[in-house]
Amino acid sequence: MRTWMITGIAAIAAVCGMSTTVEAQRLNTSGTPNFGTRAIAPGFTPDPIAVNVTSGGSLNVAGMNLGAGCTGYATAAPDFRFNLSGTSQFLRIFVEAAGDTTLIINDASNQWHCADDTYGTNPGIDLTNAPRGQYDVWIGSYRSGEQIRGALKITELRSIQPGGGSVAPPSTGSGSNSGGASALDPRANPNFGTRNITPGFTPDPMNVNVTSGGSINAATAGLGAGCVGYLTRQPDFRINLTAADSFLRVYATSTAGDVTLVINGSNGQWICNDDSYGGTNPSVDLRNLGAGQIDIWVGSYQSGVQARSVLHVTELESNHP
Repeated sequence: MRTWMITGIAAIAAVCGMSTTVEAQRLNTSGTPNFGTRAIAPGFTPDPIAVNVTSGGSLNVAGMNLGAGCTGYATAAPDFRFNLSGTSQFLRIFVEAAGDTTLIINDASNQWHCADDTYGTNPGIDLTNAPRGQYDVWIGSYRSGEQIRGALKITELRSIQPGGGSVAPPSTGSGSNSGGASALDPRANPNFGTRNITPGFTPDPMNVNVTSGGSINAATAGLGAGCVGYLTRQPDFRINLTAADSFLRVYATSTAGDVTLVINGSNGQWICNDDSYGGTNPSVDLRNLGAGQIDIWVGSYQSGVQARSVLHVTELESNHP
């Protein structure tokens, strides 16, 4: 009898443990979105709204019983969140990407909507009479281990669907580009946004979620000492500095891979870093910069790697990787 009781208790504990594990693998509608939050109102302009994103994660959505068509691999946190201020008669949410992606949405009524191949391999979801409230959006990769750069788009126009352009170029990492510094284009639209900052900005540090990597080999681009890693042609992030600043530190942190930094300062000079502070996270100090545009690339040290990372900008010397 005692043996049976112990065995029974162990079985119950195992079941409970399994339940806890499954629960931990759910998508988290309270998580901080990977690529930002936006408030939108019906009749928004410009239409469509476009957000550069990267698909993928370690969680298998197909095993979560969210509903028909829910598949792909995603992160626990949403990739994007929008707060709709009023009812929209028609919303189309879709992904444009050079790869096989999926789409998962938790709407303002806590209902799940999913899509895989709607327009070729690009997923799209139409919502009619979408109520006001919070919408959480995940962009999955159909295959485990893939991270695919693309654009999430939101429109109220039925005429708009994938194929209209504005896709962030894919980062394949499949070779090196030796086209010199001109291979990097500080005039191109950044992958993960632009922000105006003024000396004394808060909060400090400013943090931006990005994904490293690309097909251009910085080591062969003639940028200068310490410039290594694989980058996209366009910057990953842009700062418009509104006034001269005596000290800015830009650094990147990642637990997913070895990342590098390449920066084109407001003075037009290139400055780079690979490893700093005894680790593999890069850091660059910018001193006595004038007002102007600062373009930042977060590279992957190894070709073919795309690593989710956080870019940090600070005026405090106590902040570092």
